[in-house]
Amino acid sequence: MVEGNRDTVTRDLIDCLRDQCWQVRAAASNVIASFGPAIITEVCPLLQDSDENVRIALASILVGLGEAELLQRVLAGDSHKSRTR
Repeated sequence: MVEGNRDTVTRDLIDCLRDQCWQVRAAASNVIASFGPAIITEVCPLLQDSDENVRIALASILVGLGEAELLQRVLAGDSHKSRTR
C-alpha cells in the first residue's frame, strides 16, 4: 500500500468500526490489526471514542498485538499514552 493512502484507508476502516453490521466491524478490525504495531500510535486516541463498538474493537486489536499493558495505561488515563519501548 502506498504510504500516502494509508491515512485515508485507516480512516475508512475506523469508520467501518461504527457500522451496525458486526461482520463489517469484524472485517475492519482484522485489517487494522494486520497493520501490526505500526498502527498503535494512530489508534490509541480512539479508545476514548464515543462509539462503544470502536472502543471495543480497538481494545481487542491492542490486546491481539500484545499491548495489553499499553491498553491498561490508556484506560487509566496515564498521560504517557504512547509506546515506551
